Amino acid sequence: MDFERKKDRSIYYWLKDDVFSDADWIKIVDAYEDDEATIPSVAIKPDIIDAEAVQMGDRRQYNIRLWYLDIYAVNKDQRADIAYRIMREIDNGIPILDFDEGFPPDVTPTQIGAIIVRQKRFTPIDVNPELVEKMYWRGSITMVEYLSQLN
Repeated sequence: MDFERKKDRSIYYWLKDDVFSDADWIKIVDAYEDDEATIPSVAIKPDIIDAEAVQMGDRRQYNIRLWYLDIYAVNKDQRADIAYRIMREIDNGIPILDFDEGFPPDVTPTQIGAIIVRQKRFTPIDVNPELVEKMYWRGSITMVEYLSQLN
């Protein structure tokens, strides 16, 4: 499996098995659900990868990566609780797992590194109740990875 894809999957399992291990009623989804949305949920959307050279003359570079974690909640307090928990846990780094060994719960993959988040931002998203049938409380966490540490 490609290293960048391992990072995508690692964020999913970090949220599911670490951050919200005590809250299995919060659904974690990779990208967006095909069916009707489950509330509360957190959707992971990988985005831009940008490469930045670190030294002239060699080919070493850092990949700067952007992720969005979209939160869908029942009310304002639930949205805040989910967002604040994720924001707090980001500071500990996100383990990168070797999914070539297999996937949980059948296998516990080896940690091969960690995603170090340089910037994080929580943005509440206002939804106009006149435009939607049922108003869900939304928010988005933007994470900017600057460096992945390898073990």
